[in-house]
Amino acid sequence: MTMKIKLITIFLCINFVYGCSIFKPNRAVKSTGYVTENTSIYSDSLKCLGGLIEESHQAFKVRASVGLIQDKTGKKEGFDQPLLTQSASEMALTALARTNAMKLVATTDAKDLLQYNFLGVSGFDQNKLALITNGNIGSTLSSDFFVTGSISEYNENLKSRNWGLNFFRKLLDTSLSGENKVLSIAMDLRIVGPTTGSILTNDKNELLTISLQNSIVTRGYNGSIFRVFSNSGAGVDYAVKISDPRHLAVREIVEKGILILIGKLYDVAWQKCDRPAIPENMNLGGSIAKSFEQKDFIQVQKVLETTKLNKPVKWKQSKVVKYSMTPTKTFRKRTKLCRNYEINMIKDDEKQNFKGVACREAHGLWKAVDKKLSI
Repeated sequence: MTMKIKLITIFLCINFVYGCSIFKPNRAVKSTGYVTENTSIYSDSLKCLGGLIEESHQAFKVRASVGLIQDKTGKKEGFDQPLLTQSASEMALTALARTNAMKLVATTDAKDLLQYNFLGVSGFDQNKLALITNGNIGSTLSSDFFVTGSISEYNENLKSRNWGLNFFRKLLDTSLSGENKVLSIAMDLRIVGPTTGSILTNDKNELLTISLQNSIVTRGYNGSIFRVFSNSGAGVDYAVKISDPRHLAVREIVEKGILILIGKLYDVAWQKCDRPAIPENMNLGGSIAKSFEQKDFIQVQKVLETTKLNKPVKWKQSKVVKYSMTPTKTFRKRTKLCRNYEINMIKDDEKQNFKGVACREAHGLWKAVDKKLSI
């Protein structure tokens, strides 16, 4: 095999492994020229929670605030700078705001109180304000409860992973391998009463405190960082481009913690909203999706992201279940990129067909939308 053919084959293999979007906004390393919403896979879950609170007729009846959520991992990098974010409290405030179900104190930093005009405010101690240097807002400004806690653990692990197919390795007489980085973050959160300093309980006498851990897998490629959704058993990956995996991991764990704690506080069925934006929860495939396994959900994402119009992609789930999927139209709806698609399934020699519409969300995954949005 000539050197030229080898180089071409390597290039094709790498593109196959990492996936190459046919849409420039996801491929370009430079700025896309527009601002997108900073969301996580739990942002829609918080909006769902707000709807449940409103349905229970409890919306906007209490005033909430956010205290300190500090990085207590003790890890530093370069010039003694903290390894993780110092804005976890701000993320928690945004998470509470996404529920759109309660009144909120607008600041998370006691130093910001110097911007307020408290002259003439009944019951506020100006001497107390002068002594404040770094404290919990909830115990200073009037609120019914405040959220506080800490980032308690952070670890980075490199996980070796072989990429590519045996076919390519035999063809090139070599192997493509590399490392995924696994980021693990633990956080402890609680809801505290501002007058007593005690952890609050709900009507079921459950202490409103929680400890969570979040692990995300990332892979660097061509100067960019990608989050990997993987089905290791089937060798199927789908990756979405991200900017800062550490901040993303913190935002996700903050939003999941707020979802659980606020759901328990209001005693609503928050579990109904616990549907993170992962390939399995994007509602793609219609009735055919009832037969999907995890690898099939990931494959559907890959087809929408990488496949050209009217080009069918076929794959097998098993000897008796086969799929074929074809993107049939591409269009933009406001700032979102959307595609019509058709998917066919043959199961035990019976055929099923579904036609749908999906749009790429800010977090990088494709999600089903109403067919009426198609143009």
